[in-house]
Amino acid sequence: MILLQTVLTVLSSQGFGVFMFGLVPSLRMSMSVCSLWAVVGFSACGATYPVFAMDDMLQSFSWLIPLRHYYMFYQICIFNGYPLADAWPYVVALVAFALLPMLTVRNIKRAMLEYVYIP
Repeated sequence: MILLQTVLTVLSSQGFGVFMFGLVPSLRMSMSVCSLWAVVGFSACGATYPVFAMDDMLQSFSWLIPLRHYYMFYQICIFNGYPLADAWPYVVALVAFALLPMLTVRNIKRAMLEYVYIP
């Protein structure tokens, strides 16, 4: 269970990063966007403050952060010992994050073939 969770978390984080590169085909800007998303993500995912105590807008925003799904999956299956079927929304969300680059394949291909790096 822990191995599945670890693989899903790594793939979802990498998928999100590649998706950002597909949206913003500048490596420097996509890394900046991902860094900003990660910093905000630590606060909004429930690591520092419980999500259920946040405003409704922030609760909705927490669904857009892969780390939130990792925490919930870990809580449900590892801490509480519930079966994987109880954590299926979070598993589906992690798989969806891993598949996000499929939406920007055309942009990524164009960036790899045509982009000229300017230091």
